Amino acid sequence: MRILLLLALWSVSGAAFADETIRIVGGTEDRTDVLVRVALEASNPLIGKPVEVTDGSGTKYLAQTSAKGGLMTPGAELVVLLPTLEAGSKVELKARIAAAAPSAAFSYSEKEGMLPEIDFAGKPAMKFFNTPLDETSKEARSKTFKVYHHLFDDTGTVQLTNGAEGRFPHHRGLFFGFNKVTYKVDGKDRQADVWHCNKGESQSHDKTLLTETGPLFARHRVEIGWHGQDKAVFATEVRELTVWRLPKGRSIDFASQVSTKLDAVRLDGDPQHAGFHFRASQEVEAKHTKETYFLRATGKGEKGTEVNWPANKAAIDYPWNAMSFVVGDARYTAVYIPHPDNPKQERYSERTYGRFGCYFEYTATPEKPLNVRYRLWMQKGETTAAACDMLKAQFAKPTMGQSVK
Repeated sequence: MRILLLLALWSVSGAAFADETIRIVGGTEDRTDVLVRVALEASNPLIGKPVEVTDGSGTKYLAQTSAKGGLMTPGAELVVLLPTLEAGSKVELKARIAAAAPSAAFSYSEKEGMLPEIDFAGKPAMKFFNTPLDETSKEARSKTFKVYHHLFDDTGTVQLTNGAEGRFPHHRGLFFGFNKVTYKVDGKDRQADVWHCNKGESQSHDKTLLTETGPLFARHRVEIGWHGQDKAVFATEVRELTVWRLPKGRSIDFASQVSTKLDAVRLDGDPQHAGFHFRASQEVEAKHTKETYFLRATGKGEKGTEVNWPANKAAIDYPWNAMSFVVGDARYTAVYIPHPDNPKQERYSERTYGRFGCYFEYTATPEKPLNVRYRLWMQKGETTAAACDMLKAQFAKPTMGQSVK
């Protein structure tokens, strides 16, 4: 039986060299659109080159190397997309340097006067709003006091997230922050809100650490300063987004590490203004709130209804949450998946105007920075609870394989 799987990450141990055989063993269920990850040594000749991966019949598979790997899974790797993988099956592939680069791929551009942009085949997939803080007016400051990412649909023609416009402009795109932050400087108590940023706080893009692009994924890693009311940096965030090209939609991996040189920084807030959130286009709030619904592991909600903690005490530690909303004349669904290693208790917020996410409490110290991971699946149309369950399972416990020479 084939069970729809929109994304699964398969980790394959051992080094893979040109013309090396890669062995993959299926799990307990049939799967589709499987991302197979193969660890590479830093000196591997495949790194940075177009890669050709084939099976015994000569069928080619989409593949790409990474020189650095992800923020939470560092190390060079090869990633291969398999259309299907049957339960208990054994698959052997050959990896080698390709004769030519693929015709369709992600690209990264950072032009003067424009937002940094990740494109796929010449059309936008994601934009990074990193405009420096402008305090020449209240309006200018409001537009530039924090950084965030815009997300587009898989055609590159519809911007699915909002910016600093319309109602509730403090919720923007793909964003991470906390509205109740406390710490001490020289023995004096300080408070900060890096969500609303109304008392001099801000988030600043300080540097770009990494960009990787290819036919299968694009990765973007940046360093962000968290500034308090006195404008001094009290914490530094390394934020990373990886966009995966998949047949039925796009998957975005969000990873963040928040560190501090202070003795302790307490991160707290409320479900609406803390944690990692997705905010859909302002058009949802303006025209389509009654068409929004939420799909949870406990069942599908009614259109125009929402569940929030603490009014609903059960709105905690969801394995996943899905929001289905309308932009233009089309329905889209975003599936929000927290990694099980993230801090608990995760308290959820849903808003029919197109925002959802969760937050938790955490105290960051120099020895214990905050590390979090989320996966956001984005597709046109609706999804099912079974598909969301499979997404969560693969994110939480990727299946291991083996590389053989």
